[in-house]
Amino acid sequence: MSHKKEFNAFSRPPLESAKEARALLLSARAALFEMKRELADSKSHIKTVMNWDGDVNDAAAVKLAKADYTNRLKTHVIDSADQPATAALMKRMYSLYERMFPIEDEREDLNKLLRVLKDNNDPAKQSEGAPFRQQWIVVEDEKGDVVAARYISTFSAAQDAEVQASVHGTQHLTYSFVDPKHRSFGLGDHTMKVAEDEGRKFIAGTFGNALTPENVNLLQFCEQNAPLRMTPQALLEDTRGAKTDQFWRRDYYEKMGFREIQHNYTQVPLRADGESVDFLDLLVRSRPDADSTADKTKGLSSIAANTVSFHIYNTSKRSFAAGQYDVDSHPEWQKQSQDLAAKTQLTVRPRLDFNAMKDVVWNNIEKHVNSDTFNPAEFQSKTLGDIYNLQQIPPYTAGQDNNPKVTRLNVVK
Repeated sequence: MSHKKEFNAFSRPPLESAKEARALLLSARAALFEMKRELADSKSHIKTVMNWDGDVNDAAAVKLAKADYTNRLKTHVIDSADQPATAALMKRMYSLYERMFPIEDEREDLNKLLRVLKDNNDPAKQSEGAPFRQQWIVVEDEKGDVVAARYISTFSAAQDAEVQASVHGTQHLTYSFVDPKHRSFGLGDHTMKVAEDEGRKFIAGTFGNALTPENVNLLQFCEQNAPLRMTPQALLEDTRGAKTDQFWRRDYYEKMGFREIQHNYTQVPLRADGESVDFLDLLVRSRPDADSTADKTKGLSSIAANTVSFHIYNTSKRSFAAGQYDVDSHPEWQKQSQDLAAKTQLTVRPRLDFNAMKDVVWNNIEKHVNSDTFNPAEFQSKTLGDIYNLQQIPPYTAGQDNNPKVTRLNVVK
């Protein structure tokens, strides 16, 4: 599950004691165990959810059953919500979205999401810069319940000769979520594949007859938390709300082939009165090999700086600001634009081992909140890396034995 976050450390309820910090830690750990229970339930209910009577211990048979189940689902690609039926589907999707993103500051208003879709058919906006298409991929089960969704923005470089030297276009993966009862069925991979296909079709169309979708050179981007740049309080609150460990989430995206761009990225505000976010990394992946999204991406060791600038600018303007304020004059964009303009290439880091750091951080937090020198203000304002002297995620080594277990629930009193 991937989503944008807009944390403002100064607007968080202040922690006044170690007791409050311990309670927050306990609730975050409980949320992780709840997620593990939900995943276990989804696997144990595989027969009833998919209406399948096979052997759950036969991995090959389960894989085929999941593919058959996905084919029975209804997958909607929404780029306009003007029709009553589509608007109603978006409202039902939003009910799941609200449930998956329970913290108000971490989700966007339905009206904004609907308004952004209107920009797809606005000639004035389409003529302002790169051709773009914003879409929701919404999946319904056989009963008509929304079980998964993904929000994407695709940008064509058809009108930018300099960017065309590297890519034909880019795509931003903003939100992705699956109903807990339907996890482990491959729906995330399914919506990812649909997103890529839709992006290729749109970009090819903007080049006329010069390109086919199969020949489009598309880069997919997403944002993910940089955990060591989060405060302990932010990490725990996000974990409690999303019921997902930030280190596990980053590991998941690394397995999907996404790699971190070495760039001092800051996300511009999601609202005119919002705050920029400086603890996100910008990740990228190139085209996966056929039939898989996991560990099969073509390796990237560098990326053209003007491609990154093209993507950040268009995503910021079309998806984040979305007409609420002027991105061009926003200081965060201006700062990044100047930084990127001074460079030719940016390094794309090799796969990193976020699992190796997970238990280290959680154990440090537990020791911290139980120490005699615990400082609530520091817990709220300083980053994990600064407090615990953890500055770098180690590189991943293939074949190593990562420990996937969540550390213990009980907090030492």
